[in-house]
Amino acid sequence: MERTLHFAIHKKWEDFKKEISRIPHSNWKPSKHISWLIVELEMNITMREIQIKVAQHMTQPNMKTDDSKLRNIVMQMNMGEGKTSVILPMLAVNLSSSNSNLVRIIVLKSLLPTNHQSLGYKLGGLLNRRIFPFACRRDMNFNDEQLNQILKRFRQGICNYDIILTSPHYKK
Repeated sequence: MERTLHFAIHKKWEDFKKEISRIPHSNWKPSKHISWLIVELEMNITMREIQIKVAQHMTQPNMKTDDSKLRNIVMQMNMGEGKTSVILPMLAVNLSSSNSNLVRIIVLKSLLPTNHQSLGYKLGGLLNRRIFPFACRRDMNFNDEQLNQILKRFRQGICNYDIILTSPHYKK
C-alpha cells in the first residue's frame, strides 16, 4: 500500500499501475508456507509473484533430468527484484526448516556485516533463527578441543535451524 501511494504522490503512473494490479498471495498459499508469511509480517512487505516463483524454483526445481542428485540451481535476476532482501531470507528459512542440513549462505566478504545484520533482523524475531558468521580458512590450525566445539555448534545449529553465514574467502 505504501509503495502504491508513493508512486501516486510522485506521479509515477507506470509503476502505480503495475503495483495496483498485483494480487497478494496469488501464486502461493500462506497456510502451506507459514514461515514465508512470518517473513512478510516481520518485514512489513507483500512478496511479489516473481519472488515466490524464484524461491519455489530454487527449493523445488522442476528440471527434466535423470540425475536424482541434482543439487545446484542458478538463476539470474535484475537489480531491485529483492534477491538479497526478500528471496534470500525466504530460501534460508525454507531450507533450514525442511531438512536436517545446516544452511550455509555464502556472500562476498565485504557484505558479511551487512548481510549478518539484515538476516538477523528479518529471521531473528518470530522465526527465532540465529545467523552465525563463520570465518574459517584451511591455513588456520585448530586443536581437538576447538574442532569438537565447532562440531558441537554445528550440531546445535541443525537442531535449532540456525543459519551459517560465510564468504568464499573462508572456503579456500
